[in-house]
Amino acid sequence: MRCIVAAPAGAVAYPTSLGPNGVVPTHQFLAAFYPEDPRYHNQIADKLQTEGLQAIAHRDWAVTQGDQVDIVLLGFATATGARQRAQHVADSTRHDPTLRTFTGAGLPDGVVALVDRTVDRNGNIGVRAYAAFGQVELEFNYLHPATLDEADLTAQIGREVALLQN
Repeated sequence: MRCIVAAPAGAVAYPTSLGPNGVVPTHQFLAAFYPEDPRYHNQIADKLQTEGLQAIAHRDWAVTQGDQVDIVLLGFATATGARQRAQHVADSTRHDPTLRTFTGAGLPDGVVALVDRTVDRNGNIGVRAYAAFGQVELEFNYLHPATLDEADLTAQIGREVALLQN
């Protein structure tokens, strides 16, 4: 997909279960984001097909300050399919008691972001953000060491949103 921002200067790709940056097969996406129950993959795959999924693209990077960004774009046949997916994952994620809704200033309109309440085993605070722009659904994952850098988070999301809105 043409809408994924370039990684910042000096950033390097880091290994994820989605594999190298670029187009991602549906089965690989399901294994990466729904690893606990392979039987559940068929339900999610059916839902994605019903919503009109056409393609998945992925880019990730890490920078020397320790930030990690993982962007996944899902392309749908219609804007309705993209909106349904964004709404579904945002609603499902909101039920996780370990997360809180991000209420900081500067988040682009239409983006729902949820922040981990505690640091992970690597000492990072994580954020998951979701939105739909036209026929593309954005799934944005962000990790920052120890505390949330709200300005960096909103700038990183804003760069991707700007591309998706054009």
